[in-house]
Amino acid sequence: KTSFTNVVVSHVDSAASLWAQPADSQDALNELMAALARAFEASPPVVGALAVKKKDIVACKFADGNWYRAVVTRISGDDVEVRYIDYGKSETTTKAKLAALPA
Repeated sequence: KTSFTNVVVSHVDSAASLWAQPADSQDALNELMAALARAFEASPPVVGALAVKKKDIVACKFADGNWYRAVVTRISGDDVEVRYIDYGKSETTTKAKLAALPA
């Protein structure tokens, strides 16, 4: 039997690769992002204090100024490539934009 689920596409890598979340989980995702923002507003991370390695799950400050959950996929000197866990986008950033996720 075939079943369908409504999704929200958040990122497209190619015609064969995309990232999506169940449409009914958007409120929970928005609350998670708001909680992450509140945690960093209450206790800002120390820039450069986090030693990272490949496959670490971290918080990463995106170009929009918000923090998002990310996984480290590559490290080259001060440059770090991350993939944003909840949205699928990848980017190269610096170690200074990474922080430990709040407990």
